[in-house]
Amino acid sequence: MAYPKALSEKSIQKMLEKEGITEQRSVFLHQLFLAGAKLYGVVSLEELWTVYKETAERNKYQKITKKQFTAFSLIARREDLIYRVYEIDELYDEKRSDMLRLIILKDLKARGGVMMDMHYVVTDKSAEYPLYIPEDILSFAEDTYTKYEKKFLDYLGQLPCRLRSTYNEEGRKVKNENFRRKLKEISCADETDRFMLKDYEKGMKTNPGYYRKLLEELRQEIEKPVSLRIFENYVRNDKADWLDISRHLSITIQEIIEKTGDLKESEMEELAHLMTDLHNHTHLYSMHGWSPEELRRQYPITSSRPKISFGPNIQRMIEEGTYDRDELERMIREAGFEVFNPDKHLS
Repeated sequence: MAYPKALSEKSIQKMLEKEGITEQRSVFLHQLFLAGAKLYGVVSLEELWTVYKETAERNKYQKITKKQFTAFSLIARREDLIYRVYEIDELYDEKRSDMLRLIILKDLKARGGVMMDMHYVVTDKSAEYPLYIPEDILSFAEDTYTKYEKKFLDYLGQLPCRLRSTYNEEGRKVKNENFRRKLKEISCADETDRFMLKDYEKGMKTNPGYYRKLLEELRQEIEKPVSLRIFENYVRNDKADWLDISRHLSITIQEIIEKTGDLKESEMEELAHLMTDLHNHTHLYSMHGWSPEELRRQYPITSSRPKISFGPNIQRMIEEGTYDRDELERMIREAGFEVFNPDKHLS
């Protein structure tokens, strides 16, 4: 079932007026739905209504009725936003119901790749946790970095490129113009970007309307500083939690090495520390909006702490001396996990 096409601003305004939703209420509802999408990744209207009712009085929010709330969700389906609103039967074999509509961040239902059906993973994982209800839900609508995000992004941006040479589009080795420049000063297309650009340009011949938008989005992505792209990939994938943290650390550090050419041991340790700290204090879609740190404070662990094991890439880096095992285990324990070594437990 195709998602409905976006309507003009004039048409949207008429729909809002018909439902008795004033401009002030419209602004509030847009913020509320945006905050819900950014905090939870996937959230039902029933859950978001619960959050609204729990937080409205102490924050002096706009007063809205459930009728206006559900009516707005249908109007939002006809707008071009960073989230979409799906009827439950468009995604699951369930009977349609107003309050079962799902608000889904578009990043979790991308056109292709790993994230294409990530909303299903998020829904399954988040069902294992209680709904996180923040003090002020609207604060999550803001485009601001947490102190942990800022520290990681700033550190990434200061890392220098140590690659003296690179390869051009024809595959020939050439002098690297970005040598010694910081990652925050570099914007470039990698091999995957170039492949996708060619693929989208071919698609323009058969479906220009569809591929024009893809090309525009990819070109905007390529223009971003390398440090910002690495940062956004880490945060996006970490929130969805589709990989265990040790595997995620390994992939991100490999991505950084591809752009820098090399990392000092001190840089490797600092990156692992910053990423672990960020994960620990990030509101995760997969944990129903909780951060691991807040969840541990709210529900103290009485049994053994959760365990993670080092993936093959991390193991290889330890053997090569890239990582110091003791230091990495210390940082992971500080993040609230225990390191599980299957070789020891099976011997």
